Amino acid sequence: METGTFTSNTSFTASAAQVNVPTNSADFLYTGELTIPTAVHVVKARLYGMDDYGNKTDITKFVAVTPGKKYRLQGLWPYEYSEEQTEKFYQDPLLCNSENWVCWIGSFPNDLNESDNLKFTISWSPEINTHTPDVTDY
Repeated sequence: METGTFTSNTSFTASAAQVNVPTNSADFLYTGELTIPTAVHVVKARLYGMDDYGNKTDITKFVAVTPGKKYRLQGLWPYEYSEEQTEKFYQDPLLCNSENWVCWIGSFPNDLNESDNLKFTISWSPEINTHTPDVTDY
């Protein structure tokens, strides 16, 4: 570091460094890995699909994440069979980090025996980065 002396005729300006937040998205079929890009602190997670009876789900949440970190994600729609094993009773859909089981969408059930898989999309942009997150997964 250099040292120096300012004289009365010297002036300077300083401004904050600009960081460019990229814009992109990644689509996954049930499970996948994603490394969060530099400068991205919030992503938009969308979980969607249809159960065996034609009922659709489409849920979106904003998630606080760590730039540069790799996440392993899984989209699930847990269910229990009826006593006769002829009908499925679906619970709330889930999008979870399978490394630590933090759920980005939904809450992990106490007893997860069976589930169907769901598709999901993770998106990021400067606008998404300004959102207040619904979930934190650092």
